[in-house]
Amino acid sequence: MSKELEKLEKVAAIKCITDQEHIDRIIRYMLSLPFSCFKKDESRYRYLRFDLCSGFSLCEDDLDSISVSDVLILIGYEPGNSYFNPPDSKRIYRSKGRKFNAAGNSYVLALLIDSLAKSNIRIKEFKHIGLSSYIGYLKKKVDEEYKNKLLPLSACSDILRRIEGFSRKARDYVFTDPQPGIGSEGDITLGDLIYKALTVCAKSWMCSVKPLDMYCSEIIDSYDVLNRLFMDSLRMPLVPSDRERLQEIITKYRDREADDPVIIDYSICYEHGGIIKQ
Repeated sequence: MSKELEKLEKVAAIKCITDQEHIDRIIRYMLSLPFSCFKKDESRYRYLRFDLCSGFSLCEDDLDSISVSDVLILIGYEPGNSYFNPPDSKRIYRSKGRKFNAAGNSYVLALLIDSLAKSNIRIKEFKHIGLSSYIGYLKKKVDEEYKNKLLPLSACSDILRRIEGFSRKARDYVFTDPQPGIGSEGDITLGDLIYKALTVCAKSWMCSVKPLDMYCSEIIDSYDVLNRLFMDSLRMPLVPSDRERLQEIITKYRDREADDPVIIDYSICYEHGGIIKQ
């Protein structure tokens, strides 16, 4: 037992995880977790469960057993679902596009992961993954799939474009007005990104401190970077999905009392993609 404890302490002491195999183990573990692993953070867990169930006509009691990877699939189809349109959507869409519909629940997922990291060593490790190493891990996965002819060139190009876009956005975001405690550019972690975004989102507006438009822009940018983290760099590269998989989820967890079909504009959703096979 002491050896296991010592091993866990050493793992917890790593501030920036760079090993590719280690990163792969962390990601696979997190994606395979049941959604119910977040239950200790009851209010946020119940909020996300209720929102997903309301938007996709699912049964709340059944959704506890869904996997984190399937939660990402549902969030990825929120852009085409009008239920998830944000207030003042026309203004937001002008700068961020319809895919911003997924940003609200990406934010809630970040809160749940941040909370779970306090008690789950593997989720704590997720926050310690170095950004540069993570980007390298994703690109290697894409390249392997393309070379093995398991990923067409068009999908490969799209996924790599998303990965590069997330990388640039994350670095610009972290080093624009960086928060105390965030490391140098050489060792930015996913936790640094999550920490800053959640810190900014938690700030309330005070009229004597900054203009309202500036405050709104900072909040929207923070939601946007979390949306890119979970959709462009996790959901699209690593979670296999198509419309058939979405329908399987809806059929399995369908609220039997719901009569209306779920209407989705698939052309603006996060669909297809996915490298890691469960």
